[in-house]
Amino acid sequence: MIKKLFLYILFFIIFLAQTLSANAAKITNISFDNSDNIMFIGTNAHELSCKDIQIKPIKLQEPDRIYFDIPDSVLSTGNQTWVFKNTPIQQIKVAQFSTNPNIVRFVIYYNRNFNPDKLKIYCSANNGLTVVFNENYNAKNNTISIYRTQSALSSDLYETTVYATEDKVQKISNNLDEAPSNTTNTDALAQIQKALNMHTSNSPEPFNLVLDREFEVKSNYFLKKVDIKRGNALLSGIGNVEITAPFILNNPSRLVIDLPNTVVSQNVRNKDFALTDNDIMKIGQFEPSKARIVITTPSPEKYLSILSIGSQSLFIGHENRLSGLKFAENNAQLTSLKSTSSNDLSEDFTVKFDKPVVPAIKKTDNNFELSIFNIQNFDLDGLKRAAKSTKLQTLKIEKFSTNCLKFVFPIKTGTQINVYEHINNKQLEIKFVLPKIETKKAPTPNVPKKNTGKTIVIDAGHGGSDTGAIQQNIYEKNLNLPVALKVKDILQQKGYNVLLTRSTDVYLSLQERVDYTINNKADIFVSIHANSCAKPEISGIETHYYKNIDYELAQNVHNSMMRYVTTEDRGLFKSKFYVIRHNDIPSILLEMGFMTNGKELDDMQTEKRQDATAKAIAEGIINYLSRK
Repeated sequence: MIKKLFLYILFFIIFLAQTLSANAAKITNISFDNSDNIMFIGTNAHELSCKDIQIKPIKLQEPDRIYFDIPDSVLSTGNQTWVFKNTPIQQIKVAQFSTNPNIVRFVIYYNRNFNPDKLKIYCSANNGLTVVFNENYNAKNNTISIYRTQSALSSDLYETTVYATEDKVQKISNNLDEAPSNTTNTDALAQIQKALNMHTSNSPEPFNLVLDREFEVKSNYFLKKVDIKRGNALLSGIGNVEITAPFILNNPSRLVIDLPNTVVSQNVRNKDFALTDNDIMKIGQFEPSKARIVITTPSPEKYLSILSIGSQSLFIGHENRLSGLKFAENNAQLTSLKSTSSNDLSEDFTVKFDKPVVPAIKKTDNNFELSIFNIQNFDLDGLKRAAKSTKLQTLKIEKFSTNCLKFVFPIKTGTQINVYEHINNKQLEIKFVLPKIETKKAPTPNVPKKNTGKTIVIDAGHGGSDTGAIQQNIYEKNLNLPVALKVKDILQQKGYNVLLTRSTDVYLSLQERVDYTINNKADIFVSIHANSCAKPEISGIETHYYKNIDYELAQNVHNSMMRYVTTEDRGLFKSKFYVIRHNDIPSILLEMGFMTNGKELDDMQTEKRQDATAKAIAEGIINYLSRK
């Protein structure tokens, strides 16, 4: 009898605990605006009652910090830590402080320039929580960018949030945080230690990211894991993932997806992931704060980019391999759609749901497609009639599968598209900006422009007794010089003052090349080389820079190279080559292909490849100088 009574009591306790946990508000995502002045805390708002949340920030010292608790809440994102630059907020930690009762704790470390009394916390059943560190902020703009047509310029890509290494966190967090003022439990300090200190044995895996002091990597997303599921790929990490418009390249056929403001873990970077026998995916750190996903596949047009609720993971799925997959626990219902426009060149489309949704994005030459993968009970005919009443008369609405609805927007070439998701994950806003109609002007005669006053030094790598790499009796020096001469001809026709470190097969030391550049008071320096390595299957273009002032030149020339030259894109590298390290002007070194790859070696000897390379280098230089 006693045994049965004990079992009943135990069952009741377990049932009660599960019930309380089920009723707890789930914190689904945490993100920051680009200025790091605002923290958005997304929740499953249908279970959030703001009047029941009593948040009282508590001040602590040595180090200076405040913390606040959200009662009756569960942290579904896992414990996280952020370190900030160029802001009075130094670090923020969030963790599940306790599970009985359910309490999530936020600890904010700050310097002397921050007044903790100015902290504002806004609570809304529809919007979750918004924590404002700058009192001048209007708390209504709590949306997160999840898609843009093009990447911003490099200067716009650097956010101030840094996902830090373990030792950086320990330097700031070497003190325990006191328990809440109403807590007398002697185990409180141990609980906080377990929940918040990164160096405990129960802590999450520290991020494997080394920060370069001269050129710090800054991002909104840290991509740390890839799982292959039925020929699809699940990319997961920390922060909020955003994508730019995917594009397709040929020879071989492949799909390219860029993730701006993203740092890729070394565990994932540059590895081949076999989706199928024919589809191979690779993820690289294309730029210091941009990841590039390349899927080599005979059917690149079949892939979709599917964002998880809270946009903390990205599922890249093939349309033919999605059957039977479930993307969310709950299905949502569409509650409203509308379109607005502020002028003839812009159109905004907003769609709202009663629960968080899983959006998927796909862009073709003529259409932009937005699919919702967890939607139910939709009246397709009614939605079509509703769409006809908006200004987006050409919008098509289709049933993609049982629980999937697709919006198809016909677009004109050059249309800019940005997609924003509300932090409650129940609202999507698509902003279309149409291209301006420009009046065609009569073509001007192709005559050289007046001298621009800019001096460009083109350096043909190696020369004379320094042959460079040797492959099949071909010397690298003899591949570099013809391209350098062609670049000079193109730039001179455009009116630039162009100097060559060598125009014949002569030897020059590295210092002589640097001295020549300095003595001629050049504005930029470009060194041209051909690559080699031990693996003959490797091919492609690399662009190397060293100083901060080199980066924009490297980006412009490299992007131009990838437009004109058909080969692999191996990205930008920060390297310590002598000629770019010792020049105090914008300087880059190009590796225009691999001599150790038989096909690429043959290509680099052809007039066609040399012309394309020279044109690309010249255009990249012109694009760079036109912005100065």
